[in-house]
Amino acid sequence: MKIVSPQHVFKPAPDLSAKKTHGPAGTAFADALGKAMTPDGPGQKTSAPVSPGPASISGVQFSAIPVSPAVNTAEKVDRLLDLLEGYQRQLADPGRSLKSISPHLDQIEKGGRELEKTIQKMDDADGLKTIAQEALITAAAEVFKFNRGDYNPA
Repeated sequence: MKIVSPQHVFKPAPDLSAKKTHGPAGTAFADALGKAMTPDGPGQKTSAPVSPGPASISGVQFSAIPVSPAVNTAEKVDRLLDLLEGYQRQLADPGRSLKSISPHLDQIEKGGRELEKTIQKMDDADGLKTIAQEALITAAAEVFKFNRGDYNPA
């Protein structure tokens, strides 16, 4: 194995500031550019065509994608079940007072009212309507139990 001194490993960088000429091949681009920039005949412009810009674009009208009633109902049921799960966790926490849980119960009542409006528009044969009604009944029962005082410490 040959050991080379570090002086031979690091060579000074070449000077890139000096312009190099490559003869006729180096001027090909400059020649093509000059030819493209000169007018071909009298009275011709050398500027590129102008794009129309945003002022000339006619208005675009987007229509909203209709949301299926089933998707809307499923989202409301999911939201109500999430609220009920949060309510369950709050009731299980011994450090929470019933007074601090009350605003969460108000949200459950509001979600139940929204779901009830949606259920009234659904077909009786729809299976999602049955699930939504069961979630609504569960929410209403919990609100009733809370307001009746079932969870007050004796």
